Amino acid sequence: EAKGGTYAGNAVACAAANATLEVIRGEGLLANTKARGEQFMTGLRAIQAKHPRGLISDVRGRGLMIGLEFNGDGSATDVPVGPQVSARCLEKGMLVLTTSVYDTLRFIPPLTVSEAEVEEALAIFDEALTEVIGEQLAA
Repeated sequence: EAKGGTYAGNAVACAAANATLEVIRGEGLLANTKARGEQFMTGLRAIQAKHPRGLISDVRGRGLMIGLEFNGDGSATDVPVGPQVSARCLEKGMLVLTTSVYDTLRFIPPLTVSEAEVEEALAIFDEALTEVIGEQLAA
Protein backbone atom coordinates (compact mmCIF):
# COMPACT_ATOMS: atom_id res chain seq x y z
CA GLU A 1 0.00 0.00 0.00
CA ALA A 2 1.42 3.41 -1.00
CA LYS A 3 1.26 6.22 1.50
CA GLY A 4 1.77 9.87 0.87
CA GLY A 5 0.87 13.26 2.14
CA THR A 6 0.69 16.87 1.15
CA TYR A 7 4.30 17.52 2.19
CA ALA A 8 5.82 14.10 1.49
CA GLY A 9 7.61 14.21 -1.82
CA ASN A 10 5.14 16.22 -3.85
CA ALA A 11 6.36 15.71 -7.42
CA VAL A 12 5.83 19.32 -8.53
CA ALA A 13 7.62 20.70 -5.47
CA CYS A 14 10.53 18.28 -5.99
CA ALA A 15 10.81 19.26 -9.66
CA ALA A 16 10.85 22.94 -8.72
CA ALA A 17 13.53 22.31 -6.06
CA ASN A 18 15.68 20.39 -8.54
CA ALA A 19 15.34 23.14 -11.14
CA THR A 20 16.32 25.74 -8.55
CA LEU A 21 19.41 23.76 -7.56
CA GLU A 22 20.39 23.44 -11.23
CA VAL A 23 20.19 27.22 -11.67
CA ILE A 24 22.21 27.82 -8.49
CA ARG A 25 24.94 25.46 -9.71
CA GLY A 26 24.78 26.40 -13.39
CA GLU A 27 24.95 30.15 -12.87
CA GLY A 28 27.63 30.02 -10.17
CA LEU A 29 25.43 31.75 -7.63
CA LEU A 30 27.29 30.39 -4.60
CA ALA A 31 30.63 31.71 -5.85
CA ASN A 32 29.03 35.06 -6.70
CA THR A 33 27.39 35.22 -3.28
CA LYS A 34 30.72 34.65 -1.55
CA ALA A 35 32.60 37.18 -3.69
CA ARG A 36 29.93 39.89 -3.54
CA GLY A 37 29.41 39.31 0.19
CA GLU A 38 33.13 39.86 0.82
CA GLN A 39 33.04 42.96 -1.39
CA PHE A 40 30.02 44.32 0.50
CA MET A 41 31.50 43.62 3.94
CA THR A 42 34.85 45.20 2.99
CA GLY A 43 33.08 48.27 1.63
CA LEU A 44 30.84 48.67 4.67
CA ARG A 45 33.81 48.31 7.02
CA ALA A 46 35.63 51.02 5.06
CA ILE A 47 32.57 53.26 5.48
CA GLN A 48 32.52 52.37 9.19
CA ALA A 49 36.17 53.48 9.53
CA LYS A 50 35.53 56.70 7.61
CA HIS A 51 32.76 58.03 9.84
CA PRO A 52 33.03 59.22 13.46
CA ARG A 53 34.31 56.49 15.75
CA GLY A 54 31.49 54.53 17.30
CA LEU A 55 28.77 55.66 14.88
CA ILE A 56 28.63 52.19 13.34
CA SER A 57 29.18 49.66 16.09
CA ASP A 58 29.10 46.49 14.00
CA VAL A 59 29.09 45.13 10.47
CA ARG A 60 28.20 41.46 10.39
CA GLY A 61 26.82 38.84 8.11
CA ARG A 62 27.35 35.85 5.95
CA GLY A 63 27.29 35.87 2.19
CA LEU A 64 24.77 38.47 1.07
CA MET A 65 22.82 38.69 4.34
CA ILE A 66 24.53 41.62 6.03
CA GLY A 67 23.63 43.71 9.06
CA LEU A 68 25.04 47.10 9.99
CA GLU A 69 24.35 48.30 13.52
CA PHE A 70 24.48 51.90 14.64
CA ASN A 71 25.65 52.70 18.15
CA GLY A 72 22.87 54.65 19.81
CA ASP A 73 22.87 55.17 23.55
CA GLY A 74 19.31 53.85 23.92
CA SER A 75 18.13 56.92 25.81
CA ALA A 76 14.77 58.58 25.25
CA THR A 77 16.54 61.43 23.43
CA ASP A 78 18.59 59.09 21.24
CA VAL A 79 17.40 59.43 17.65
CA PRO A 80 17.92 56.21 15.66
CA VAL A 81 20.03 56.75 12.56
CA GLY A 82 18.96 53.61 10.69
CA PRO A 83 15.44 54.65 9.69
CA GLN A 84 16.68 58.04 8.47
CA VAL A 85 19.46 56.45 6.41
CA SER A 86 17.05 53.84 5.06
CA ALA A 87 14.62 56.58 3.95
CA ARG A 88 17.44 58.55 2.32
CA CYS A 89 18.66 55.44 0.50
CA LEU A 90 15.13 54.88 -0.79
CA GLU A 91 15.06 58.46 -2.13
CA LYS A 92 18.25 57.56 -4.02
CA GLY A 93 16.72 54.38 -5.47
CA MET A 94 17.99 51.72 -3.07
CA LEU A 95 15.90 49.69 -0.63
CA VAL A 96 17.59 48.98 2.72
CA LEU A 97 15.59 47.30 5.45
CA THR A 98 15.49 48.40 9.07
CA THR A 99 15.00 46.01 11.96
CA SER A 100 12.41 46.16 14.71
CA VAL A 101 13.76 47.71 17.90
CA TYR A 102 17.46 47.76 17.08
CA ASP A 103 19.12 50.57 15.14
CA THR A 104 20.32 48.14 12.50
CA LEU A 105 20.06 48.06 8.72
CA ARG A 106 19.85 44.86 6.69
CA PHE A 107 21.42 44.57 3.28
CA ILE A 108 19.97 41.57 1.41
CA PRO A 109 20.67 41.93 -2.32
CA PRO A 110 19.78 39.19 -4.80
CA LEU A 111 22.25 36.34 -5.29
CA THR A 112 22.78 37.59 -8.85
CA VAL A 113 24.02 41.05 -7.79
CA SER A 114 27.02 42.23 -9.81
CA GLU A 115 30.28 43.78 -8.68
CA ALA A 116 29.21 47.12 -10.19
CA GLU A 117 25.84 46.98 -8.40
CA VAL A 118 27.53 46.39 -5.05
CA GLU A 119 29.81 49.39 -5.69
CA GLU A 120 26.76 51.49 -6.55
CA ALA A 121 24.96 50.33 -3.39
CA LEU A 122 27.97 51.19 -1.24
CA ALA A 123 28.19 54.66 -2.81
CA ILE A 124 24.47 55.29 -2.25
CA PHE A 125 24.68 54.13 1.37
CA ASP A 126 27.78 56.22 2.08
CA GLU A 127 26.20 59.32 0.54
CA ALA A 128 22.93 58.82 2.45
CA LEU A 129 24.76 58.26 5.75
CA THR A 130 26.96 61.31 5.22
CA GLU A 131 23.92 63.48 4.50
CA VAL A 132 21.95 62.25 7.53
CA ILE A 133 24.90 62.67 9.91
CA GLY A 134 25.60 66.13 8.47
CA GLU A 135 21.99 67.16 9.06
CA GLN A 136 22.08 65.86 12.64
CA LEU A 137 25.29 67.77 13.39
CA ALA A 138 23.83 70.96 11.88
CA ALA A 139 20.66 70.72 13.99
